Amino acid sequence: MSALFGRKREGAIAALVKKGKLAEASVALANRLLGLLEERGHASLNGETWTVVAKTGLPAAVEILRAVLADHPDRGAEVVLATRAASLLPKILKDGPREKPYGSSTVGHAGGGAPLVSFGAKALAKLVAEHVAKAPADRPIRILEIAAGSGALTRALAPLAENPRVTLAVTDPDATVAERLRFAFASLPNVTVEAFDPANEASAGHSADLIVGALAWGASTASPEAIRRLAAHLDDGGLLALAALEPTPFLDVVFGLQTGWFSRSASDDFPIGDARSAEDWRADLADARLVDATVASLADARSPTNLILAAKRRSSGAAELTAAGKARATVLVSEASGPLAGAIARALEAQGRTVDPRPFGGASNGSAVWGETPDLGLAAAPKNASEPVADVIVVLDGSEVDGSAAVTERSGRLLGLTRAAQAAGARLWVVAEGSLAGALGQPRDRLDNAAIGGYLRVVRNEFRGTDIRLVDVALDAKAAGLAVAAEIAEPRADTEIAIGPEGVSAPRLRPGLPKLPVKAATGGHRVAALEAGREGGLDDLGWRAAPSARRAKARSRSRSRPRASTSAT
Repeated sequence: MSALFGRKREGAIAALVKKGKLAEASVALANRLLGLLEERGHASLNGETWTVVAKTGLPAAVEILRAVLADHPDRGAEVVLATRAASLLPKILKDGPREKPYGSSTVGHAGGGAPLVSFGAKALAKLVAEHVAKAPADRPIRILEIAAGSGALTRALAPLAENPRVTLAVTDPDATVAERLRFAFASLPNVTVEAFDPANEASAGHSADLIVGALAWGASTASPEAIRRLAAHLDDGGLLALAALEPTPFLDVVFGLQTGWFSRSASDDFPIGDARSAEDWRADLADARLVDATVASLADARSPTNLILAAKRRSSGAAELTAAGKARATVLVSEASGPLAGAIARALEAQGRTVDPRPFGGASNGSAVWGETPDLGLAAAPKNASEPVADVIVVLDGSEVDGSAAVTERSGRLLGLTRAAQAAGARLWVVAEGSLAGALGQPRDRLDNAAIGGYLRVVRNEFRGTDIRLVDVALDAKAAGLAVAAEIAEPRADTEIAIGPEGVSAPRLRPGLPKLPVKAATGGHRVAALEAGREGGLDDLGWRAAPSARRAKARSRSRSRPRASTSAT
């Protein structure tokens, strides 16, 4: 800074900009550096004029960095950043901040395995593992990791995705970094990788139950808009869990050389870096309407680190309907008005609901038009409803039917009921014994109801905004009624479930190939070659088995031998 002000060691920021000694874009950085010097008694401000002392009595920056590296060799990443910052600082002040002042490997190491951020990542991974372990065993958990960077947190989270109910979506704002992450992790079961920048993109294409991120210095979520976008990405009841460094002079000096680091500042005279304080986090979480927010400092972290937790409360309309079950309209449509339908009705009434029974027939005027919408006595769906406001339960409790004509007729009636549920903003429940047993390997399937189950999958694709559930129940009437009513009161994430003596199960697709047993090596090293296929590029790279040196040599000898001739007499 003394070189910037010249021999007099004093001057005004505006004058330095006018003379061309200081870039306009570097004013915030200069004010931050002068503020740090002032805090330590090495600079003073009189009006608009700064005065810098001639000597601070401190060793040269190079000597300080050497001492830090000698005493703390594991701090190498931070020393590299500081050394690079010291060499670039005069140019940055004159020419302006740079988009990428540091190499990707330097930033990757500092934001991954270095002590600067590693403690926060470990604490966050432990918290996520505990959250998954405590979650109900029958509920899927969708985890979205943001700003994955070098993949330090991803490596700790990937084993959780070996559980079939856990999916892990790994993202990073940088497309090149995302490609490296995809090459490293996308082949793992239940793991996907994509580029996603919460600061500029409204959606990564999927919602999540848990959003996590070891944010390091927090550039990817610096703006309040990024937090609001992440909040919109969370499902009701979801959790946001982040680990982020607290603001420090080191971060402002090192990353102040980077374009946009002081973008949160209201004025260049009072620069604020991307790293948030606990108060900043609480304010931005409240602005995003994330409740039960907790921001705690990690006691044993090598660098000041905050752990941020916040939950998304269910929408007020859904919460009111959940709390007041009597206000939720419930229509029960029974095919045969058998014992199962009666048991379900009694169990729902025991919950305080008023059940409106309806026949499983055609339209109210007696016509038999296929797929016609019946009148269920429900009001039209309210505008801007975020969740279903009513329940329509269809019980297929008639005798088993043969032939495609009968199944087609029932499908038409279900289509009409689906249209009625959609118009009323209702959740549609189809209770059909034996509809899923075959898919789950259970010996109690009914072919007619299994056909209805397949038909409902097609209908579900056509009616994307309607929640359509299929329940296969195989219990006595009373127990089945109680079980179905319990599912209706607290719906699971699964849209298809089977309830039987063995409990509740659900058919799910698991991505990737099943794991095969690996045979123990018989001796020597396994040899493989990394080759690119015909298409080329990263997507076509793969390990392919190569012959061992011993086998290759034996094959070569066999080719060189003359063939033996035989004759028959």
